[in-house]
This record gives sequence, structure tokens and C-alpha cells, in this order.
Amino acid sequence: MTHIAVIDYGMGNLHSVAKALEHVSVRSGLQAKVSVTADPMILRDADRLVFPGVGAMRDCMAEIRHLCIDEILREQVREKPVLAICVGMQALMQHSEENNGVDCIGLFAGNVRRFPEHQKDANGNVLKVPHRMDRGNPTVPLFQQANGDRQNSCAQNRNSRCRECAATWDVA
Repeated sequence: MTHIAVIDYGMGNLHSVAKALEHVSVRSGLQAKVSVTADPMILRDADRLVFPGVGAMRDCMAEIRHLCIDEILREQVREKPVLAICVGMQALMQHSEENNGVDCIGLFAGNVRRFPEHQKDANGNVLKVPHRMDRGNPTVPLFQQANGDRQNSCAQNRNSRCRECAATWDVA
């Protein structure tokens, strides 16, 4: 049975993410155990990690560091697939402009920049923060076998726009 651990650092939509993973695992025919935890041993023993997040980046990083989640992620990202969602993905970068600038975990070189004031979507509407530019159906290889060829939807292209959180990823 595949074990998927949702990283609990006190911020975010943890139980919504866990319920969605349980639903997808049943529909896909995969027998998955989903747990929500900050326990380092459980995170290390899991087959897959999900790193969600909602909230102010400064507060998220304070809790991530307090619970040593940053150290666990640096270690485990080399061992297994990690799916980072929204603020979780932002936290993996070196720095974020949010909250007057916050140093992040630094797994990916680059900075998360706020999009300019009065930026408009394809229909001419002014974007608001927070905002999802595209609610499409991204394919996430969470339930596929890890093969060392992991993709990161936000950080895979230089200076790309994240379709999930509307941030501009200035990837080195």
C-alpha cells in the first residue's frame, strides 16, 4: 500500500488535501494510506509527500523552520516525489517578495515576485491577490512511479508564470 503524507506545519488546507488524495486514490484503484503529520519519522517513511500551504509566507516559513520541516524537505526531496501546492511551492524557492521579503527553503534557485498592480487577465479583468489564473486539470505524477525525471509545474521554465497561484517565478 502506498503511503502519502501531507505535511502539517499548521498552515493550509491540510484536511481538504488529504480528502482529495483519498478520493483520487480510490478512483485510480491505488490502495493509498493518507496521513496528515509533522512527525519526521512518518514523513521519512512515507512513499510520497504533499506540501500544501495557505497563508502569509512570513508566518508559514516561521512554522516550517520551527518544526524543522525545511530540513526534512531538503533531505526527502532527493528520496521520493514531493508535490508542493500554492504556498508550499513558493516556500521551496530561495526568496519571496511577500511580506516585504522572506527567505525561503531554497530548494530551487530564484525568487517569487508579486505580479504588477493592475495586471489584467486575458479578458481584461484586473487580477486580484490571491488569484488562480487557470483552474484547468493539470496532470500530476503523484501516483506514478518515481523515475528521477520529476517535473515542477511552477519552476520548470525560466521566468514562467505559475498557473496555480499567479506568481512569477524568476528561476535562475
